[in-house]
Amino acid sequence: MDDAEIYEKLTAIFRASLGDDTIVLKPETTSHDIPKWDSFRYVDIILSVEEAMNVRIRAREANKVQNIGEIVALIRAKQAA
Repeated sequence: MDDAEIYEKLTAIFRASLGDDTIVLKPETTSHDIPKWDSFRYVDIILSVEEAMNVRIRAREANKVQNIGEIVALIRAKQAA
C-alpha cells in the first residue's frame, strides 16, 4: 500500500470517527488542528486503522506519534514487517 492509499484510508477513518466530512489530512496535521480529536477518539481511530490496514499498533507506539505523517510512517513500517 502506498502513501496515497494510506492517506485515503486514514482520511475516511478520521471523517467517520470524528463525524466531520471536511477533514483533510496532511503530514503535519496534529490533534491541535482537529477540534474533535481527543484521546478517546484517538483510541477509536487506532482500532479502526488496525482493522482497515491489517496492522497491530501497540499503545506505546500510538502514544509516541506526534502527527499524521508519523502515523503513516508507523503504518508503512508495520506493513513492511
